[in-house]
Amino acid sequence: YTTSSWEALRLFTMGYKEWEASNIPEAAELFKLALEEDDKFASAKGSLGLIYIQFLGRPEEGRELLSQALEDASEVSRREYLKLRAVNRQFVDEDLEEALADYRLMADLYPDASSPVNNSGRILERLGRYEEAARMYERAREIDPRSTIPVFNVWMVLNQRLRRPIEAEEAARTAVRLIPESPWPYHMLAWTMVSQRRFEEAEEGMRKVLEIDENNPYGRSNLAHLLHRRGAHDEAIELYRKIHERSHSSDTVNTDIYDSLCLGLALQGAGRPQEARAVLQSELEDILAQAGDGSADEGQNMGRKACILAALGRSGEAQDLALGAEKVVDGDPQTLMILAEVHALIGDPARAIALLEESFENGYEDPYFILTNPPLHGIQSRPEIDELAPR
Repeated sequence: YTTSSWEALRLFTMGYKEWEASNIPEAAELFKLALEEDDKFASAKGSLGLIYIQFLGRPEEGRELLSQALEDASEVSRREYLKLRAVNRQFVDEDLEEALADYRLMADLYPDASSPVNNSGRILERLGRYEEAARMYERAREIDPRSTIPVFNVWMVLNQRLRRPIEAEEAARTAVRLIPESPWPYHMLAWTMVSQRRFEEAEEGMRKVLEIDENNPYGRSNLAHLLHRRGAHDEAIELYRKIHERSHSSDTVNTDIYDSLCLGLALQGAGRPQEARAVLQSELEDILAQAGDGSADEGQNMGRKACILAALGRSGEAQDLALGAEKVVDGDPQTLMILAEVHALIGDPARAIALLEESFENGYEDPYFILTNPPLHGIQSRPEIDELAPR
């Protein structure tokens, strides 16, 4: 890497290690520190841009950083320049075929580099060429068997895209061996257990995630869902209360309605209807007055309100609101999933299944969430679910 500062290089290297360990915010901070030492360090700037785009929900800033990095790359090595040009074509220009050509050139020129092969897999995955993407990720693993990045990617494409969880399990166990101190490989492995209906092992895995990081949001919510699924409602309620308190005390968490719904359903399952009603009614009072704008997000909000109404037993109102949401859904897979939840809650399994099928056809990313999603509890044993989320 080309930089005028040894300290910048040290910080960049530390940041890359954090990235490989899936400690994304820590990696971003280290890349920022590297840029404080050398504000023309093109590779650090490009890496920070990629993290902003891929993980931190700041795509505009990320694209700007990538563009600046390419401008700063006049005196870098050919290897660095080609990588920066390729990621600009991929994420700034969105010319995937040209980016793929750049990565192929890099793979030919530098056969010891795993990143161009891994990044080729990312593009192939985005193009829906999942089998080719999986082969690219496996090749990247062979080039650099110590890197977790292609391991995470091959797990994702096998488990979530190709829906082959038995094969994905090996990738998850590899990630655990590579970074046993991180919660994320254990979460991958636990979710693979969910995919295979090995729910007791999945529960153990989620507990391991929380043992390493007691505030891990995915571990906490998924453990609560697993507990709810098997009827351990009291323990699920404790977890849902913590989730509910967090979402309702933060301006940055946008899952308030869903968290109230899950807590209410767990309280109902525990035979505590008055407490459940209080939680659900309070949420309803907060949201019914919200004005809509006809956007896809508004369809999601209407669907979530309908879920609350359905959980309160007000099925007719829930169905009417769901029909309104369908008018603005415009194929949005997340909204379709929420509408499936509404119909499952009001006791219309056929319509719920049809909406799930449409959601997956339109690109809903995690087929196995339907196995633990609390509002879908009433349809999770139906044979159609096994077809949508194969073992």
